[in-house]
Amino acid sequence: MSQREFQIADSILVLDLISTCCILIPDTGTHWYSLVLTYIMAQRVLVAFLALAAVVCAQRRVDPRFSYVRVIAVVPFVGQGTPADPKRPEYAPWPVSQDHGGILAYYHEPSDDGRFALVEYVAYNRSALQAILNDTSITVFIKGVASKSAIETALKQYRKDFNLDNFGVVMP
Repeated sequence: MSQREFQIADSILVLDLISTCCILIPDTGTHWYSLVLTYIMAQRVLVAFLALAAVVCAQRRVDPRFSYVRVIAVVPFVGQGTPADPKRPEYAPWPVSQDHGGILAYYHEPSDDGRFALVEYVAYNRSALQAILNDTSITVFIKGVASKSAIETALKQYRKDFNLDNFGVVMP
């Protein structure tokens, strides 16, 4: 390298140091340092943009088992067992409704004696499940509020092999 190239390289390093310290250089009539500062700033903006994009894209989706409002309850079976009135858990919608203001889905397993149903009801909002929550004759847990151990302990009285990890409906 020639002497002139070394001077330019030294000047670029000094300008990088100065721009890092946020000191403004008055215009001396030459524009090469402006180009260097612009280049350095463009690099920093690019790095900041890429870092932001990595953070935004790195967010994970919520597990579908925890989306919507979910209630786990022990309810009696209702219905006559006919096609017009099938045997189903109490509060289970029949006929199936397309109303998004009500219960969207439910999953149930019978108790060991067959008299009760262990049910998970799913709705968009809590008001759709208010009738279940207000019923004092049944055992009710709000998923995400009650602990897993409390739910499993209470429901193992009705079904010995109950496991909350294998129980519930997955909504898209």
